[in-house]
Amino acid sequence: MPTLPEENPKSTDQRLLWRCDSWREGAVGGSPVPMTREVRMTRLEEAFRTILECVGEDPCRDGLAETPARAAKSILFLTKGYEENVELVVKNARFDEDYNEMVTVKDIEFYSLCEHHLIPFYGKIHIGYIPTGKVLGLSKLA
Repeated sequence: MPTLPEENPKSTDQRLLWRCDSWREGAVGGSPVPMTREVRMTRLEEAFRTILECVGEDPCRDGLAETPARAAKSILFLTKGYEENVELVVKNARFDEDYNEMVTVKDIEFYSLCEHHLIPFYGKIHIGYIPTGKVLGLSKLA
């Protein structure tokens, strides 16, 4: 997790502080501030409207009028993992346990986005680990 510059308060939500300034609202000439969901939605809608125009479509026609908003919501869903903080997700789900057999969870559905092509993909994954004194609640793995 990237750390904040010293001048930023420690209470700032670090989930969306990213290595790239384009993720930050007001990053030029001041302390970077994580973008709000509303700012990201607006910028993504504008970007999708531009994409539609660049491929020769009219983003205002009936069939496409709401497409920029739908596409923006979709990409935020597909990239929602960037907003999650593993410490907040796991919270109180770690338990002391004298157990040394493999723990497995199978057929966990996942949805993601190829970072090179921005094409969605999905599938099922399986997780297995051998605990060393602590186990994690299975719902936190899925």
